[in-house]
Amino acid sequence: MSTGLCIIDMQYGFRASKNLETIYNVIKEIQKAKKSNLPIINVELDPKSFEKTCPIIKEFLKDYNKVFNVRKDADDGSAEIIRKIKAKKLEIKTIRLVGVNIDACVISTATGLARNNINVKIVQKACNSENSKGINAAWKVAKARTTKNIYFV
Repeated sequence: MSTGLCIIDMQYGFRASKNLETIYNVIKEIQKAKKSNLPIINVELDPKSFEKTCPIIKEFLKDYNKVFNVRKDADDGSAEIIRKIKAKKLEIKTIRLVGVNIDACVISTATGLARNNINVKIVQKACNSENSKGINAAWKVAKARTTKNIYFV
């Protein structure tokens, strides 16, 4: 197995995770991963402060035996994700990354994963941000922080 899906912070504590188009596109990525029998890593930032993953996302993850939950305490969840990959002996070389906020947690996690030689494909339609300057400003920040092994799809 060389590809996995990673969902970042799709928690109601983040306004951007309530966007219906984002939810719809995250669900499409979940369905693709399940159809291809790929592992899904669901990452939550301190669920006590930011609530748990959106119920509709949880519903689509339910009863799939390749869902691995990860809790993180900072924007960059790459260390926790890599620990989970190693602990579960998942042979992931590429991660499709979805979620919020693209200019904070998503790009920080992508950068950390890329530094550890994991190819990261950020699925633009399945990402969002609550950047006060708008989504285009958020994408500009994210793309400025792009490094080797990060791709926008």
